[in-house]
Amino acid sequence: MGNQILGKDEEEFSVDSFNPEFLQTRADFGLLRNISSVTGGKFFTASTMDSLDHYLKFEPVQVELSKEIEFFQSPWILAFIILLLSADWFLRKRKGML
Repeated sequence: MGNQILGKDEEEFSVDSFNPEFLQTRADFGLLRNISSVTGGKFFTASTMDSLDHYLKFEPVQVELSKEIEFFQSPWILAFIILLLSADWFLRKRKGML
């Protein structure tokens, strides 16, 4: 029972640098125009980018964010700050920096 083979598996794979997406790397303008017309969008090329601002109507948005933190809400925070300042004072006094 100790030397009994329970199963066997084999697998093969290959690594190839070929990728069909890189056969044609130029933009297919016809396909892009068709996609934009079917989806109700607009298609622009580098030569027609000047008319892009006519279609983009961005309203200015102002976001104001305020956050209040009560610093001494917890006595533990105050005690921690006092401890740190005391340690700083002690170390400076010990090294003669005062």
